[in-house]
Amino acid sequence: GFKIGDVIRWSGWATTGVPNNAHNMVITALTALVMTVTTLDGVAIGPKAAGDSVTGVVHGKKTLVPMTTHTDDLFTFEEWYPDLGRSELFSDMKLNQMALDIPASGNVKVSFDLTGLRRTRAEVQQMTAPAAETTSAILEATAAFLSVNGVKVANVTSIKFSVDEGVTADGPVVGSDFSPDISRGKVKVSGSFTCYFQDATADLQTLYEAESVLSIIIVLAADQTATSEFVVFNLPRVTLGGDT
Repeated sequence: GFKIGDVIRWSGWATTGVPNNAHNMVITALTALVMTVTTLDGVAIGPKAAGDSVTGVVHGKKTLVPMTTHTDDLFTFEEWYPDLGRSELFSDMKLNQMALDIPASGNVKVSFDLTGLRRTRAEVQQMTAPAAETTSAILEATAAFLSVNGVKVANVTSIKFSVDEGVTADGPVVGSDFSPDISRGKVKVSGSFTCYFQDATADLQTLYEAESVLSIIIVLAADQTATSEFVVFNLPRVTLGGDT
C-alpha cells in the first residue's frame, strides 16, 4: 500500500536506529523489498542492519485524480457583510481550478476558481449556522522538499502549477434566467518552474530534448520539526515543454 511521495513515520527502532522513530520521511523510490526515504527535517537516518520489529505508518489523507467514477461535488458559498446588512449566496458551485504559487522564500499561496449557476441576494444572513473555520499551520517554502526522478534538487527558485477541470456552464434554456447545469471537461495539470543553470547533475536540457517523462514530488511543510504539518503534491508523469 505504500506509494512514492507518501510521508511515513516509523516506530520500534532501537539502539543505532532510534533516530528513525517519529520523523516525517518522504518515499522517493520504492521496490518490493527496498524503500528509499529522505527525512524532511534533515536528521540523518540511523543505520541498523536487522533485528528490530518496526512499524511504518503513512500520515495524512490522500486524494487523486481517478481515471473513472469522478464525483460530482456541488458547494454553496455566502458572502455576508454585517456592517452593510447585505448577503450574496452563490449556489451550485463547482471547483474549476486550483493554482499553487511556491516562491523560493515566503509563504506558499493557493487560489481556487469556482463556477456556479446562480446568486441570491438578501438583507439578512442566509446561512445562519455556518461551521467554524478550521485552522492549520502556514506552509513555508523554505521548509519545502523537491524531488525530480527520485533525486532531491536544490536549485529551483520558483514553482507554479495548476489543476484545471475545464468547468463551463451549459447554455441557457427558454423560460429560465440561469443555466440548467455545469459540465466538466478533462482534468489537466500544467505549470512551470525556474531554476539556476547550474551543472550536468540534473541536466534538464537533456531531459527536455529527449522528451523524457519525469516524476516530481513537492513536499510543503509548516516548519522543519520532526512531525511538522505538511502537504505533498506528487506529479508522477511530467514532460518539459521548454528549457528557456
